[in-house]
Amino acid sequence: QMMVACCQATSGRQSKAAVLQQCRTIVEKLPTIKRAFLCTLMHLLHDITLNKEHNRMEARNLAIVMVPNFFIFDQFSAHYLSDATECTAILIEHYNDVFGSGPQPLHSEPGTPNESVVEDSRGCMMTDE
Repeated sequence: QMMVACCQATSGRQSKAAVLQQCRTIVEKLPTIKRAFLCTLMHLLHDITLNKEHNRMEARNLAIVMVPNFFIFDQFSAHYLSDATECTAILIEHYNDVFGSGPQPLHSEPGTPNESVVEDSRGCMMTDE
């Protein structure tokens, strides 16, 4: 569902500010664990782009490599590949704009072990071990 919403947000002729707001809204609706994982992964990929002059890995290049690993594309959804790549590139390139201070601290959900989880300096969740 997130892929479809993200693809719709990036495929229109909207302003960059509107697309970033839609990406923020989509990310905020993710379950806490998935949001924390996405935040941490996008931060790592964003950090890689900071050395693009040396490693040639711009946000779009990373998105091209990563998107096939994020989603299961069948014959029906394969047409979303380009949009999913664009959406992922936006999340990487505009990490700070989309994630801001990151998700709220993780709280134990019913039926899950009570782990001590803290928010790191990026706003991403990490276990306190």
